[in-house]
Amino acid sequence: VQRGPQPAMTSSLFRTSMRLILPVSLIFAAYLFFKGHNEPGGGFIAGLIVSVALAVYRMAEGRNALTTLLPIKPGPLAAIGLTIALVTAMIPLLVGQPFLRSATGYLRLPGDTEYHWATVLPFDLGVMIVVIAVSVGVINRLTEELE
Repeated sequence: VQRGPQPAMTSSLFRTSMRLILPVSLIFAAYLFFKGHNEPGGGFIAGLIVSVALAVYRMAEGRNALTTLLPIKPGPLAAIGLTIALVTAMIPLLVGQPFLRSATGYLRLPGDTEYHWATVLPFDLGVMIVVIAVSVGVINRLTEELE
């Protein structure tokens, strides 16, 4: 059993490639987050993609990378996500609808295009935040054990 600091797994090629991989991963996660209301996807899968991107980013940049990138600790971040999801799920009760009921509609945009909106978007945002917070918490805890 090796004790003490572990050898760094970073290289200049890895760090340089993360400058492209992280933004592309976040854009793809945003696409799946918004696309998931009409097809499979949404907040959970977007949260998983962001989590994997953050894990790889942490491997490339070192032990303090996630702390710098996400200034909120995982516990409070998960609480924020759960609060958003719970409040969104309970709002329909205020207007006499069932718990977790979603409304949809179309918003006319310039150029004769329409945007399909759904009130489930804030709920999915809460789910995504919880998935990211839990994943970052696990990554931090596991790397603390190694270091």
